[in-house]
Amino acid sequence: MDERHLVNELMKAVAEEAREFAVRPHFPGLKKFEAFAYVAERFGYRYLGHAPGNAALNNPYFLFRRTPDARERATVLMGTDAAAPVGDALPGMRPGLGFTPIPAVRPEAELLLFADGRRREWPVQPARTE
Repeated sequence: MDERHLVNELMKAVAEEAREFAVRPHFPGLKKFEAFAYVAERFGYRYLGHAPGNAALNNPYFLFRRTPDARERATVLMGTDAAAPVGDALPGMRPGLGFTPIPAVRPEAELLLFADGRRREWPVQPARTE
């Protein structure tokens, strides 16, 4: 599944306000999947791990669940029309380069996944006042 197809699946879930959606990405590495999870979270869909009932561990489906503030997040990113295409401007990504994070968000886009698929939450650092 290429990057554009993943974005289309995400935008479909956003437009339909789907409670959850599952994708089977075929990325060459974890970094691209981390970037996709970052983009999905900006639109209000949090990565939960492998989809339940998925026996194909060598090619699993990954589950994302809608957060309570998903509508507000999508509205901020896309304006009032939730069905509007995003184009090449993915939040936090380098324009025209797909799932390639800009340096400022790269640390936030990095996910540490445990064997059970949980996401490690890093403590929020206070803003510097220098």
